[in-house]
Amino acid sequence: MNKKIFCYVGSPRGEKSITINLARKLLTYLSHRSECIYKIYSPSELKLEKCLGCECCFKNGNCELDKVDNFDKIKNEMISSDVIILGTPVYAGTISSYLKEFIERLSLWLHIFKLAGKCGVIIATSTGNSLNETAYYLRRIMHGWGINDIYTMLIPVQTNDDLEKAEINEEINRCVEYLCSFLSGLKKPASNNYLEQYFQTLKKLYLPVRNFEHYEAKYWNENGFFELNSYKELLEILYKGK
Repeated sequence: MNKKIFCYVGSPRGEKSITINLARKLLTYLSHRSECIYKIYSPSELKLEKCLGCECCFKNGNCELDKVDNFDKIKNEMISSDVIILGTPVYAGTISSYLKEFIERLSLWLHIFKLAGKCGVIIATSTGNSLNETAYYLRRIMHGWGINDIYTMLIPVQTNDDLEKAEINEEINRCVEYLCSFLSGLKKPASNNYLEQYFQTLKKLYLPVRNFEHYEAKYWNENGFFELNSYKELLEILYKGK
């Protein structure tokens, strides 16, 4: 069965975007090495409404804006994917506003490990500024969703022509190797210190309200999270028999 890869790049520049072209090159290389299907989204395809901060998603698990821009279809694509790739150019020292808006619409998932067991790749490009800081933020977001980030591509570039440089192609090939090892099943996503600490923090937060009409606590209850001692146990359950 073909593995499925979801990619969102928060660049508004379309075909001119270095980050989009880098992601496309990575996934083209990967498709030559592994049986996979992929889709790259960007602000050109997704006209997202901005999060209103109404907290409806936290309270009842639904976002009213999904009815406006059909973002629920994107959510389902992410849930059904094996790998999640987030890409961004560095704007003003951090991720683009487009990627931030995308992440904010998935704020609920940061509390329920909705994408637990999936692999993640981070792509950040800039002329050299704030690549590590940008990657750090995206790594925390992925961990909040339950994703194990298996590779981070931090690429200092000036133009699209730079994507033909030998060192960038070597980096792409290294990322492809990592992805192939996970897509083939040779490796599986693992827990880490941040995921373990975050799991315990949320468990302590929701345990006192587990019997209340509180969507996040209800989700934890229904999925048996309260009975688990660690995030590692959750991964073991997800991968049992695979």
